[in-house]
Amino acid sequence: MTLALDSTTPAPPHADPDSAALRIALLTYRGKPHCGGQGVYTRQLSRALVDLGHRVEVFSGQPYPELDDRVPLHRLPSLDIFNDHFPGRKPAYWEVRTLADRLEVSSYRFGTFSEPLAFSVRAWQQLRGRADDFDVIHDNQCLGYGLWRMQWAGLPVIATIHHPITVDRRLEVAHAPNALARFGKRRWYSFTRMQTRVARRLPRVLTVSESSREDISRDHHVANDRIAVVPVGVDPDVFRPLPDVPRRRDLIVTTASADVAMKGLQYLLEALERLRGAGRPVELVIIGRARAGSPTMQSIRQMGLEGAVRFVSGVSEGEIVRLYAEAAAAVVPSLYEGFSLPAIEAMSCAAPLVTTTGGALPEVVGPDGEAALLVPPGDGEALAAALEGLLDDPGTGRRLGQGGRRRVLDNWSWRHTAERTVEQYRILLIVETVDYHRLGLAPGDRVLDLGCGFGRHAYGALRRGADVAACDVGRPELAEVRNMMAALGHGGEIPPGAAGTAVGADARHLPFAGGAFDRIIAAEVLEHIDDDGAAVAELARVLRPGGTLAVTVPSWLPEKLCWMLSAEYHAPAVADGHVRIYSLRALRALLRTAGLAPRRSHRAHALHAPYWWLRCAVGPGNDSHRLVRAYHRLLCWEIERRPAVARLAERLLRPLIGKSVVLYAVKDAATITGHIRQHDPPQPHGRRQESRRAARVPA
Repeated sequence: MTLALDSTTPAPPHADPDSAALRIALLTYRGKPHCGGQGVYTRQLSRALVDLGHRVEVFSGQPYPELDDRVPLHRLPSLDIFNDHFPGRKPAYWEVRTLADRLEVSSYRFGTFSEPLAFSVRAWQQLRGRADDFDVIHDNQCLGYGLWRMQWAGLPVIATIHHPITVDRRLEVAHAPNALARFGKRRWYSFTRMQTRVARRLPRVLTVSESSREDISRDHHVANDRIAVVPVGVDPDVFRPLPDVPRRRDLIVTTASADVAMKGLQYLLEALERLRGAGRPVELVIIGRARAGSPTMQSIRQMGLEGAVRFVSGVSEGEIVRLYAEAAAAVVPSLYEGFSLPAIEAMSCAAPLVTTTGGALPEVVGPDGEAALLVPPGDGEALAAALEGLLDDPGTGRRLGQGGRRRVLDNWSWRHTAERTVEQYRILLIVETVDYHRLGLAPGDRVLDLGCGFGRHAYGALRRGADVAACDVGRPELAEVRNMMAALGHGGEIPPGAAGTAVGADARHLPFAGGAFDRIIAAEVLEHIDDDGAAVAELARVLRPGGTLAVTVPSWLPEKLCWMLSAEYHAPAVADGHVRIYSLRALRALLRTAGLAPRRSHRAHALHAPYWWLRCAVGPGNDSHRLVRAYHRLLCWEIERRPAVARLAERLLRPLIGKSVVLYAVKDAATITGHIRQHDPPQPHGRRQESRRAARVPA
């Protein structure tokens, strides 16, 4: 029997990370359909995830997003205090009925933006009775305390932070006209302290650019290795050039999802005033809603631009595409952007683009003059000069538009965003068994992960700077591993110099040179193989002298009880199932027969052994039994939260009922010579490029 993925890996998170389809709850506290990044992100990502075969349900407060017909929407209505028509309304006493309502009203009365906290509580109240219905909870920028309750209940939670709202707070305070206004802004943005506390406790955070990653790490104190960069996308078939629509030499288009200082509308209005003062009858169309008495409306009146500025809101994507096709220039005047969907939508439409260098915009649009003209943020004069150049030179506008379209096609699509997001879900669901410190893993080491399955240990070694060959007989698994390794590279999670590959091979006939690896991991492999001696001999052959090997197998007592409780748990009843039970003494003896010197051992996953006993007692395939589901939730809580009581129980029970035993061994050059093939002499330890290439055999 050749090696296969172990279907009874003893540490299942909330779902089997190797499952093809995931059940995802996507949370967004507000989801404007056409204007605002959260609504667009929710609609497009959920649709792309469903296209990949996953099941997605969206939970949203007002305004509700427009979703694909295949994506259910669960409306969690807020008191809608900050609605577009009557912002700041006071709810009547009979509207305040629940805990979330009371939190929303009380926070508002203290002058704080109350929607994130209240929505997170409503989401928890909705999801607590459905803990077994979802594999992943994906929060979209809410970061409310309700996420803590989800984690305590054992729900794996991941969050997208497009950019930290602390940046908005700094800019708003800096642009406030007086001390009283600055006090009001600080009070309004006080909810960011909650977001920082929640973000620091999340196991994984997604963001959309390297710029946002740095800001999240700095402002929310999240470690860099827990932040993955997954850029958002655009649908190039929807946002496309319309060559039959003539451009208007007098039209400028911008998008403003909110009338806040960060969006830089004030400076774009200054540029418009300069252009019109120079005798250019240009018109500015703002895709967004006008608010009476807002700073933008006040500036329009003061500058005498009432007839030159037009707001459009609630328009379809098709109407936005037509506006970009007609515009002489599209502008993103923001002082800061975490990514900027309007920028890539304009680029996808081949619109001539002018942006600032605020935040991630240079990262998104590329060098000045390639796909856009870049100007400093907060400089109306520079904006006016760039726009004047585009108005006078349509050829430059066409060149920028073509460059923008190429850049979009080369870099962004919602399918790509969804694929990389799923990869991050799977990383969230990974539980490792091997202790890398005991393995002696160091950056630059050449590592073989034998029987890698979907690569849980391969990713851990890769992120620690190793050169990794992930090896298995399962072709679908290897394809997933290749995709995940690429995602880790794109997300900046692989240190410079590290590399990974996926190799299809039989454990008894490995396609590597002798001594090719410094470290080898064989997790849950040997119990599947009839000729385990041949497999161990191959491991000894490809391990360099002085290298270390970590072998994990199910522990004798927990495994024996599983076999006694159910004949359906092991071979021959299960294809590629367990064919033997190892005692630690027998495992040590097996390694010695190949000339390996066993060293330390330890057990792992004590709290998971009763889970498998329950599964075997009710039938291994009956994972819907209420006792199994209840214990499963306990496991997820332990994995996600790592509470002190669970850590203590694990430490006390591990020597007795740890589900896995891990044995570390060293290849001793003095005793191993006879076990190495004569035509494959061992290579000296080192980081020579030749030896690295030996471990990178294509699948």
